[in-house]
Amino acid sequence: MICAMSPAPLVSIVVPVHNDEGTIEAALASCLAQTLREIEVVCVDDASDDGTVAVIERMQRTDSRIRLVRHEENRSALQARRSGVMEARGDAILFLDGDDELAPRAAESSLAAMSATAADLVQFDVSVIDRHGRSGGTYEKRLAPRHSQLTGGDILRELFAPGTPAQGQLWRYLFDRAVLERAYAALPSALTLPRANDLPIAFLAMMYAENYVSTAVPLYRYFFRRGASGH
Repeated sequence: MICAMSPAPLVSIVVPVHNDEGTIEAALASCLAQTLREIEVVCVDDASDDGTVAVIERMQRTDSRIRLVRHEENRSALQARRSGVMEARGDAILFLDGDDELAPRAAESSLAAMSATAADLVQFDVSVIDRHGRSGGTYEKRLAPRHSQLTGGDILRELFAPGTPAQGQLWRYLFDRAVLERAYAALPSALTLPRANDLPIAFLAMMYAENYVSTAVPLYRYFFRRGASGH
């Protein structure tokens, strides 16, 4: 009997993980709770030596939308995200760190904005949550979108404005997959970056993007210093 392949997801959520045993279950639960059901969650384990993989595999058994890719050696989050993008089947891609969470309408709302405007880059607002469960503060304000729409070269010029701190967090955006593929193709395939590993991809993606839009709705929950990615 020939089994038909399941249709491609509308949004792929790429989750690079390394020793996120204590937080990955909540991160994945936020993916599975998305109001948009046509998603996949591509977890890329970057050679964890704790129980991270066991948690992912347990959750895989209850929801086939979770996929697992494993690196035999640690190659940094730059390469973990690259592996996730190359494995993704959706035409639109969100990123989630293994110690953060997505708001329930993250995929649905950002995809709606992308579809309505033919954008290849959608920025959304972020909730920055401290160890006491409170949100707000100066960092949250810095992450907020400052432009409603940009096109062409204005995207890079405005989002990486001269004289301002570089903001390269990939988890603030929904990307057209083709933009990310071009960005990764521009970097050496074996490059590893222990720190600021999202910055070059954000810069290149914004250079290749043609149509940017934003929404002021907070769709990402960044837990300040909860896990490894915040240190």
